[in-house]
Amino acid sequence: MKTPVAMMPPAPEGEHAPAADESVGRPIFPVAHSIPATDAVLTAIASTYALGAPVACSLIRGGWNDTYRVETADDRYILRVCGAGRRSLTDLRYELDFLLHLARVGVGVSTPVARADGHRIGILRAPEGDRFTILFTHAPGSDPQPSPFKDAVQAGRFGRALAALHNAGDTFSSPYPRPARDLRYLLDKPLAAFRPLLAHRPADWDYVTTVAEVIRARITALADAGLRWGTVHRDPCSGNATVTADGRVTWFDFEHCGPGWTAQDLASAYGIDADDAGGYVGQGPIWQALLSGYHAVRPVMATELAALPALVVANSFFFMEANLEWATVRGHEYWASDEHFTDWFTGLRQLMARYAQRPVPAGDASSPDLNLQHGWGE
Repeated sequence: MKTPVAMMPPAPEGEHAPAADESVGRPIFPVAHSIPATDAVLTAIASTYALGAPVACSLIRGGWNDTYRVETADDRYILRVCGAGRRSLTDLRYELDFLLHLARVGVGVSTPVARADGHRIGILRAPEGDRFTILFTHAPGSDPQPSPFKDAVQAGRFGRALAALHNAGDTFSSPYPRPARDLRYLLDKPLAAFRPLLAHRPADWDYVTTVAEVIRARITALADAGLRWGTVHRDPCSGNATVTADGRVTWFDFEHCGPGWTAQDLASAYGIDADDAGGYVGQGPIWQALLSGYHAVRPVMATELAALPALVVANSFFFMEANLEWATVRGHEYWASDEHFTDWFTGLRQLMARYAQRPVPAGDASSPDLNLQHGWGE
């Protein structure tokens, strides 16, 4: 396997270099997260990819990764500059293998672009450490507004596209391992991040661990009953897809993809329709259209419907942990604050009270009643 080469050339010496008496013997101040300059990115793209001369580059999102839009005379691309130390090379190769597999079987995805040297992953030498870089094709179309599905027609299209993604994932394999999106990933890893921050809130710690055990027991029982396993996007409903005027859906941002229960992705969409109090009910026309579209391409199993509420809660754990990581990267005090935990606990209690209990269904129901109230069982 070839080793990726540095994407960015060494910084030139010249009129902007510090004088010797200013720099000799002085250490570089530590940096948690730098933002590559757009003009330097533009120069690096021109020297690294055989795309023709890029004409514009803009930073469109900063965060764990920094994301840039790159334009040439003929096309547009998206450059992801991964946060230092966040992803391993093996982890990234799994993601790119999945994207290339999806594209080969006809699923609409933003795909990695090969560099002039044949590699798809580069390295940017940043002050905080090496950062992996990947250039992707630009997803055609636009984000549905209001996000994430606009209306029932669009939701049905997204449901069919998500089912096609999962069907394709059933035949995917990669020589590069990625941790399973299982209960250790969804519950145990977040709990480990929560624990030191809740040391002064023992009642809340007791509550969150009790909830975790309820969810663990529910999902374990459904897994034993045949909950379907495959390859998941893990974040399909956070503006990570576009749709064209003729209804073609293109997925992107597969950073969290991996092996897991495919109902996790349905759970991300479950409850999109809010009731008058702002809570999620999961029974409105948007959700029903998405589920029906999905079911038309990939028949939904009764165990998957039954798992949805528990997976909604597990997803809440996952995204709360992601917010804590965001706080360490960007220094946003709120995300790791008592106030945020209090807000999250309020939402968690509402979720736990939301769904009626329902027994685990027996056997394989390939044509379940799509209007069932989906609870966590008795």
